[in-house]
Amino acid sequence: MRNVAVVAFPGVQSLDVSGPLDVFAEANRFLLPDEHYRLEVVGLEHGPLRCSNGMTNFADRHFSEVQDGYDLLLVAGGPGLVHQEFADEIYAWRT
Repeated sequence: MRNVAVVAFPGVQSLDVSGPLDVFAEANRFLLPDEHYRLEVVGLEHGPLRCSNGMTNFADRHFSEVQDGYDLLLVAGGPGLVHQEFADEIYAWRT
C-alpha cells in the first residue's frame, strides 16, 4: 500500500483535489490490493473547505493530525494561492 495525500485549503480549485484523486483511484482498479494507493485529503484548516468554484470539500484530517509520512504529497492549487497567507506552522510542517 502506498500513501498519497492532497493538501487542500480554503479557495482551493476543486479540480486540483478531485483530479489527482480520480487518477489514483482509477489506477487502483488495475493493481493488486496490496499495491493500491491509499488516498487522503489533508486540510490546512479545520472544518469544511470552500473551493474557488463554491463547492465545499472536507478533508480526511487536519495537517496537525498527520503522524505518519506519505509516499507522495501533492499540494492543490487555486486562483488566489499566490496571494494567500498561511500560518507559520504550515510552512514548518513536514510529513
